[in-house]
Amino acid sequence: LGPSSSRANLLAQALVPRCNLHSHMQRVSSCARIARGWGVLLSLFAVAGTATGATTSETPLVCLGEAGKFAILSKAALSGTAAHITGDVGSQAAITFAPMFPGDATSMFWTSTQITGRMYAASYAAPTPAMLAVAVTDMDAAYAAMAACPVSNSNFNILAGAIGGYSFTAGVYKWGSFVHIASDISIVGGANDLWVFQVAEYISIVAYMRIRLVNDGTGHGTPQASNIVWQVGAYLVLGAYSHLEGNFLVNGYVTFGATSTLNGRVLSVGAATISA
Repeated sequence: LGPSSSRANLLAQALVPRCNLHSHMQRVSSCARIARGWGVLLSLFAVAGTATGATTSETPLVCLGEAGKFAILSKAALSGTAAHITGDVGSQAAITFAPMFPGDATSMFWTSTQITGRMYAASYAAPTPAMLAVAVTDMDAAYAAMAACPVSNSNFNILAGAIGGYSFTAGVYKWGSFVHIASDISIVGGANDLWVFQVAEYISIVAYMRIRLVNDGTGHGTPQASNIVWQVGAYLVLGAYSHLEGNFLVNGYVTFGATSTLNGRVLSVGAATISA
């Protein structure tokens, strides 16, 4: 589904088994791999080169635990304008969803005709606050685990963060400051390949630019958003009509521009703002 011209759309599918996050991380030195099919499909209302990465077996991703059940999970508030969402949304803040998503409340969650799924906040009755606390704890653990993922010197600070036009094969990549996407970038590989992107500061993508998933022609399928994880040290900003791919763990706020799209999920410490 593409974004609507009249309002933004969000589509999510979550197929996330529960895992023992902490023991799993210990077993693999604080880095764990996301199993295939854990991804969420989101369509939010809201100098070319090739980087050589590690092989699939060398590339660790992070087990999201209970956080992986959410299309959007935030420690802080969720705000913005109307959207359509298929998938669960959670906020550890004591907020009301009524302004964004007119609908009905039970004692434990909110539902709306705009959402195929449930919306949870800390202000709802038990067991919702405890469930959100576990999900946020798992989110924090997953974020911390990514810091232990090794990266080679050749994959450090590529293009000083101005990565527009670049193509990334499977591997772990790291930037000591920001990442800015001013033209389309490509994730190139197969359906079983894995990518980790660690960004110390913020990620921004300008209006109309895209991350593209590109089949490498080896007969192993197209890269999957569920196999791409981004660790963002500050904030994430999407320009209008832009498009991102992957699971974003953000240590700050998230802002989606008008009719921007994401194929993945957003787990953030800060507030999430969505614009139609």
